[in-house]
Amino acid sequence: MKIGIDALFLRPGKTRGIERVARGLIRGLSGGDDDVVVYAGAEGTGEGGRFRERRAPFSSGNRAARIAFQQAGLGVMASKDGLDVLFCPANLCPPVSFRPSAVMIHDLAPLRFPKDFPFRERLFWRALWPFSVRAARLVLTVSEHSAKEVARTFGIAGSKVRVVHPGVDECFFFSRESPAQAQPKEILCVSKNAGYKNLDGLFFAGAILAQRMKADFNLVIAGIEETDRPGVEARASRLWPGGRLRFTGPLTDAELAARYRRAAMLVNPSFYEGFGLPVLEAMACGTPVVASGALSEAAGDAALLFSPDDPAEMAAAMERVLSDPELAARLREKGKKRAGLFPWDKAVRGVASALHEAARRG
Repeated sequence: MKIGIDALFLRPGKTRGIERVARGLIRGLSGGDDDVVVYAGAEGTGEGGRFRERRAPFSSGNRAARIAFQQAGLGVMASKDGLDVLFCPANLCPPVSFRPSAVMIHDLAPLRFPKDFPFRERLFWRALWPFSVRAARLVLTVSEHSAKEVARTFGIAGSKVRVVHPGVDECFFFSRESPAQAQPKEILCVSKNAGYKNLDGLFFAGAILAQRMKADFNLVIAGIEETDRPGVEARASRLWPGGRLRFTGPLTDAELAARYRRAAMLVNPSFYEGFGLPVLEAMACGTPVVASGALSEAAGDAALLFSPDDPAEMAAAMERVLSDPELAARLREKGKKRAGLFPWDKAVRGVASALHEAARRG
C-alpha cells in the first residue's frame, strides 16, 4: 500500500509533543512493508528512512503558506501521486481529497480553553476542524479521553474514531545513574506557556513546599520559549517570591533524557492533556512522577496523582516523594514497567492498521 504522510509542519530539530509523535510514526511506518511518501517543507523533516520526501517550495515555518497548501493543494497531490491513503498526524487534513485520508487529533485545547489562545487562533480551529473531521475516513486520537471528546464535540460516531497511544522513544530507556543525589534536588516540569498547563498553580505549590522543606530544591521548567520566559518569570516571582526557579528552554531528546535522569521527580500540574507523553518518558528514565488527575490515562497507577485545583495537595505530593526514599523507589520501579507498555512499534502497528482500514473505506 502507498501511504502519504503530511509532515509540512515539521522543522528539523523541533521536538515538541506533536512533532515527537509524528517523527516516531514516520520512522516506524517507513520501516514497514508499505511504500511511504512524506510531504515536507522546503528544509525537509530532518528524518532518515525508507521513504520518499517531497518538499514544498515554502518553509514549514511559513504557517500561512503551509495551511493554504494543505487545505487546497495536498489532496490534489495525493491523487496525482497515486496514494492509497493520506495520513495527517497534526490535527488537520484537507477538507476535500480525491484519495482516502485519516487525521490524528491530539486534543481540543483551543476549544476547551479558548482564553489561552489568540482570537484568530480560535477562529482558525473552529472553522477548519469540522471540515477535517467530516472529510477523514477515520479519526485517530492519542487517548480514550480525546476520543470521547472528539466524538462528542463534532457529533461523529464512535466507530469512526481509533485510539492509538503514542510510544516512548528508546533513548529514554536507560538505567538511572545516581537518582536524586544532587543538592539541592531538582523538580522538573516539562511544559509550554499556556494557562491550562497550570504553571501558576505549580509556582504556588512551590512556595508552599519551600516553607515546608526549607527551600531544599530547585524547580526546573523545560520547554518554555525564550519569548515567553519574561512573562512566566514575572508570574513566578509574584506567586513564589524568591523561588529557586530555572528555565532550560526547548531541549533535544538527549538533553531531555539527561534532565529526567538527574531530577528527583517530574511534576505535571496541567488542567488538561490529550495524553501526556512526558510522564511516560520520565518513567522510562526511572524518574518518580507526580501529576494531576488529567494525566491518569498515561500515568496509570505508577504516579502520585493530585487535583490541579489544589496547590496544597500538589505540594504535599511533591513533599512525599522528596522525603520518602522508599516511596520514590517504588514509583521508579512501577514507572519503568508502565513506560514499557508503550513501545513505538505498538503505536506504529495501531496507526498502520487504521490507515489500511481507511484505505479500504475509500
